[in-house]
Amino acid sequence: MHHSYIESGGALLMLKIGFLGFGQAGSLFADVARKEGFQSLAFNTAQVDLDVLDHLDAADRMHLGGFEGAGKNRDIGLEAFSEHEDIIKETISNKFHDYHILMPVFALGGGTGSGMAPSVINLLTSLFETKVISPILLLPHDRESLRAKMNTLEAFATISENEDIGATFIFDNQKVNDMYPSFTISERHDKLRETFIKLVKRFNEATERHSRISNLDAMDLLTVFSERGCALFSDLNIEEKECNNPASIGDRLLHSFEFSPYTTTDYSHLSKVAVIGEYPEEFTRHITTDALFENISIPLEVFTGIYPTDSSGEDNKLYSLTTGLPFPNNRLKQYEASIQQEEQNVIKSLKIAREQQYQNKKEWTDSLKSKRRIKM
Repeated sequence: MHHSYIESGGALLMLKIGFLGFGQAGSLFADVARKEGFQSLAFNTAQVDLDVLDHLDAADRMHLGGFEGAGKNRDIGLEAFSEHEDIIKETISNKFHDYHILMPVFALGGGTGSGMAPSVINLLTSLFETKVISPILLLPHDRESLRAKMNTLEAFATISENEDIGATFIFDNQKVNDMYPSFTISERHDKLRETFIKLVKRFNEATERHSRISNLDAMDLLTVFSERGCALFSDLNIEEKECNNPASIGDRLLHSFEFSPYTTTDYSHLSKVAVIGEYPEEFTRHITTDALFENISIPLEVFTGIYPTDSSGEDNKLYSLTTGLPFPNNRLKQYEASIQQEEQNVIKSLKIAREQQYQNKKEWTDSLKSKRRIKM
């Protein structure tokens, strides 16, 4: 894939990253992105979902007329896309024609996002051949309906056929629930959205920082985002006592991958990594990217920006963006197994519900009726 980019004095400016939300979950993501300063659009079949957004201008909330929700029916989501494809295409082209990365967001369990996701992603990769299309996908938790799991499998199978997508961030709502058990549902998802978007912002803003040690520039970040496969962000606090044993930081890095809201995958096959270090220069005697990743996997490419802090006791941080990981086949197989296990029970229940009739025992009521009819 070839990328166009904007130059100023020979240097690539900070990347222009746009968010596109589809369905209720996607629209909320786009709304938080707008709050953090990113250009965003929201598309939905339900006007009521668009009405609750706090930060997007009215012009950036698009109700797909003729529909009022999709009721977890992917066909309705697809139909809404087909009927409005021209206006969706025109709106996105006008808003994002000079952007570097577009991040469309979909919940795969519902009807609107799940139904539209494959078509939207195909539209974006064909419309913008020189841009990185980096989807954000939300997977259902274990106790969600069979329909939500079936929607997920159908949508993901089609999305995965697109060979032109870049880094794909896949969140697992089961892991989100497990991470924040004391939070309300809305608090969990607010936390997820805000944490993720602030990390996108941190990495993008890092490309305008300057360091005598090493710099993460915008083309580095674009290259990492362009790698197809699963992707995830991580951030760690680094303590001075750990510097003599950087492998232990690597272990914590792997732990942060596993105990994160991102769907679990095989971390031994990572491809590209961007790292931001914010700690005293003294730490660099021991902390190297080789040491960090030796217990995980040696990446194909690593891009690093080290921005020294003083030793005043502020948080010392290590941020990473890892891309090129395998798609989460094991998680998808869990959905398959769940569907198969419950399929016969559901079919039986539906058969009973849809074919049931009540036969009244007419002879009982007849025998109890009075023989004479009395009138006032």
